[in-house]
Amino acid sequence: DGAWRHVRTEVVTPDSSYQRPVLQGLIVYSGRHYSQVWVNPRPSGVQQASQPTTAEEKAARYDVLSANAGTFEVQDTLITIRVEQAKNPRVAGMTRVGSYRIKGDTAWLVFLDPWAKDSTKTVRTTIINVRAR
Repeated sequence: DGAWRHVRTEVVTPDSSYQRPVLQGLIVYSGRHYSQVWVNPRPSGVQQASQPTTAEEKAARYDVLSANAGTFEVQDTLITIRVEQAKNPRVAGMTRVGSYRIKGDTAWLVFLDPWAKDSTKTVRTTIINVRAR
């Protein structure tokens, strides 16, 4: 249980490795439920919500927000996450299985997915979060 903030996401593909931008926001675990809200800052930084004036500017501001909630189960080192509600309708109903590890106030989630260029190979995504104080 608790609130966690994002520190880093590392992606390793068969032909490259990179880090995604640090997300601003929190994921909260309580019992078997979770809720998360993240803002993926643009390279120029997050703009104040009052600055956009057109519908297009406001929609673009909303696009950087990611929010979903659901349930999770842990068994040994495996975690199964079920998305029940999501800002993105394609994510709602999705289930992800990965591995997890917690040491002190740091949590690692690792997911393996088929590589888009060759589905016989995998992409490893490691999400690192720290407990918020």
